[in-house]
Amino acid sequence: MNKLSKKDGIFHDYYWNVEDQKHNRLKLAYFKEFKQFNWIMASTLYLDEVEK
Repeated sequence: MNKLSKKDGIFHDYYWNVEDQKHNRLKLAYFKEFKQFNWIMASTLYLDEVEK
């Protein structure tokens, strides 16, 4: 994961299949690496919920 070496983390968008819906939903994820703990933390959200 070379992209995670950026100081401020990275954003990545992707489509997620939701079982009870007929279409995929667009999600946005943020990843940040904490090398001193050997951790990668992530947070995600559905973009259509933000746009409401």
